[in-house]
Amino acid sequence: MTPNNKQSKSVPQSMLDNNVEEKIDKNKRNSMTWAQRLKRVFGIDIEMCDQCGGVVKVIACIDDPVVIEKNTQPFGQ
Repeated sequence: MTPNNKQSKSVPQSMLDNNVEEKIDKNKRNSMTWAQRLKRVFGIDIEMCDQCGGVVKVIACIDDPVVIEKNTQPFGQ
């Protein structure tokens, strides 16, 4: 919008700023990972080893229902 546009007065200045990329980066930093959400909501800490208390690194996430079903069934069935 142009500065003389009548509607520009009703739009918050924050929406008119040119620093869109900076705002996007800030939002990314504030978002939580799914592992952090599991810990916060359910008290499940998947980033800590149950046996030694060491740090565990997540290397994969399986979210395909067919693959999940296949991997949760006993062998031979």
